[in-house]
Formats: sequence, C-alpha cells, structure tokens
Amino acid sequence: MNDNAPEFSQQRYRYTLPESAPVGTMVLVVSARDSDSGVNGQFRYYMNSRYFSVNPYTGEITTTKPLDYETARSHTFDVMAQDGGKQVLHGTARVEVTLQNVNDNPPRFSQTVYNSHVNEIG
Repeated sequence: MNDNAPEFSQQRYRYTLPESAPVGTMVLVVSARDSDSGVNGQFRYYMNSRYFSVNPYTGEITTTKPLDYETARSHTFDVMAQDGGKQVLHGTARVEVTLQNVNDNPPRFSQTVYNSHVNEIG
C-alpha cells in the first residue's frame, strides 16, 4: 500500500557557492526516504531551474550554466521526490544557493581620453 510520501532529511537546504564555479560543479546532495516497500517506496528527484539540475536517482545537484553574482546574488528552487505508486505521492524541499562575489570585472574608465591643463607657478 502506498500510504507514505517521500520525506526529505531537511525541509531547507542552504549552500554558498563562488560565482566562478564551472558548469557541472556539484553543489550539494538532497536526501529523501520513503517508508513504503517495493515500487511504492522507490522515488525519483525532480526540479525546475535554469541554472541547476538534479540527478533523479542520487539527489546530486549540479550547475548547468555559468553563474553571475551581479545578475543574481542567490537562486532558490524546490526539489521534489516523487514515488512510483499508482497513486503518486511526493515530498518537497527548498534549496537556497547564495553566490559569493569574485573579482571578475576589471575597472573601466568612463572615457578613453582625458585632457587636463596645468598652470605653472613660478
């Protein structure tokens, strides 16, 4: 009988990541369990994010696009664990990834040429 929904070990996962992390970087692993047996106790992880993906079997969350602190200082998304029962049950956890700023933008002058006049005293 499928009478237990998957439950995450935490309702909220938090992680800090440098914005320079390359695509494919493993961020964290979410973990859920389901007390049912057989197919009713088997589940997969799902999520919807432009910058991150989750391995449906292991819960490993990785980056899928370059990150930019100046564009978004943090990313928040939900991860769902959905079981294989005929009457599908699921559990949800929130993930918050905070980006660390990296010195990746060189200073720029507002114009290419500056002119100045200095009077000689004497």
